[in-house]
Amino acid sequence: MSDTAAPAAPRPLAHLAEALAAFQAEMPTVTKTHTAQVKSERGAYSYTYADLADVSEAAMPLLAKHGLSFTCLPSEQRLTGMLLHTSGEYLTASLPLTGANPQQVGSSLTYMRRYLLGCMTGVVTDDDDDGAAASTPRTKPRRTTRPGPVEPAGDAPPSAAAAPGPGLITDAQQRLMRRLLADYGMGGKEMRETVLALVSEVVGREVSTSSELTRKEAGEVITHLQAQLGELPDGAA
Repeated sequence: MSDTAAPAAPRPLAHLAEALAAFQAEMPTVTKTHTAQVKSERGAYSYTYADLADVSEAAMPLLAKHGLSFTCLPSEQRLTGMLLHTSGEYLTASLPLTGANPQQVGSSLTYMRRYLLGCMTGVVTDDDDDGAAASTPRTKPRRTTRPGPVEPAGDAPPSAAAAPGPGLITDAQQRLMRRLLADYGMGGKEMRETVLALVSEVVGREVSTSSELTRKEAGEVITHLQAQLGELPDGAA
């Protein structure tokens, strides 16, 4: 008799899958109605976003209509989201939590709850263009790609990451972004989709790889991450 244990049978998800498909057939697009203003010694920028209350208000009643519910459980510097069905079937996913004080931890909790809710249900957000989308078809921006950056040794100073002028993201900006994302708990390959969602939200367009960012967009992402981590210089918002 073999001592090797048989692999666990996959958990049935037929009821949850059917309910989630029905939810997504009616799923709303949540409008980005809030604007964040970020200032630093290198300038200022703003970006629009939909907050957790907006996403929850749009999604929760429709989830309940289809027998679905969503909750989050924080534990050991991670936030685990659970998408449950009345049948008892469920899905889980988790994201890291960061923060050196209660305020930063609270901000990270809110941020990750919103991303988990969107990732696990498929809810998306879009800009509020005062109805222009109803009469003007959307077109995707033309993407410019280049080979991935060569990774030289050592870190570049922050000033190098904000090099002015046209062109694509520099190697120094790539290195600084990677360092900031790692400090924020989003540095692993498994976080790629979450990172791209964050970058797309900051720059206001869909981004499939950081290599297609312009220098200006990369600077915006870097400033956003520095603001979240409290690394902006004194006097910056």
